[in-house]
Amino acid sequence: LRNGLVLWYPLDKDDKPKVPDKSPKKNDGRAFGGQWVAEGRVGGGYDFDGKNSYISIPNSKSLNFGKHDFTYSFWVMPQTTDQLQGLIGHAYNPEVRLRRGGQVELFFHEGVKGGLLSSTPLSAGKFAFVTVTRQKGTGSVYVNGKLEGTVDADFDCSSDKPMVLGRHSATASDYFSGTI
Repeated sequence: LRNGLVLWYPLDKDDKPKVPDKSPKKNDGRAFGGQWVAEGRVGGGYDFDGKNSYISIPNSKSLNFGKHDFTYSFWVMPQTTDQLQGLIGHAYNPEVRLRRGGQVELFFHEGVKGGLLSSTPLSAGKFAFVTVTRQKGTGSVYVNGKLEGTVDADFDCSSDKPMVLGRHSATASDYFSGTI
């Protein structure tokens, strides 16, 4: 599991404001607002207030995927699904958001090539397991283990910006309300 792992936040204890990365790359984040909770889906979690809380991870070579394959996986429980909310992003390379109505959206800076919306909406107050991958130039979204669709993602996913959890990474807006 740790081979190739570049970011792992088990969120198993409160180290605020530091959010320690347990991967070999040590991409520690910093929490702004919000709070750690002991009642995550697996171990602890981080509660985002939907107003101004997020976790920022400094840019690093290990988080610049270029044209390489990658996977994001996380448990998420939105408190609301009636607004656009950022989940995880790296200045559009890629960006994972929760759309109004609860659909998971995957898009890239090269979004003119297409984005992807899940057909299965997330429900407010319920945990869901979301996985986003890019393998051999194809982006995929899974919700609770079900493939929701694929999209062309055969381009460079590098960024010189921080990675962000809990809001849109490029515009400092669309704050997430719920637990990751």
